[in-house]
Amino acid sequence: MLLIVGLLGYLVVATVRPTRQPTITFAVQQDKIQQRGGSWALPVDVTNEGTVSIHALTVNAVLTQLPDKPKSSLTILLLGPGQVVTTTFWFEQDPRGKGEAFRVEGYVLP
Repeated sequence: MLLIVGLLGYLVVATVRPTRQPTITFAVQQDKIQQRGGSWALPVDVTNEGTVSIHALTVNAVLTQLPDKPKSSLTILLLGPGQVVTTTFWFEQDPRGKGEAFRVEGYVLP
């Protein structure tokens, strides 16, 4: 009986809760940028502010203040609702103060 009441409660909450499409935000961890093995690591917190999980999130990071606008790409396999993942973009140049810009190239909804 308790199981049935719990299941019904979950279904009511899931039905009433509004669905927000994924909104991806980025926060650079400036204090953790460092050179490793001849390349520069740019650690970034990637957050899904929506209420829906996403799969195969492909993201580009560009250093907009350099003439050749170097780009680094990566894929995050799964990002749940409200989840924050710290990932690293890699560049040949020091990214500090070079105007980082991030772009979501695509993702798959379950």
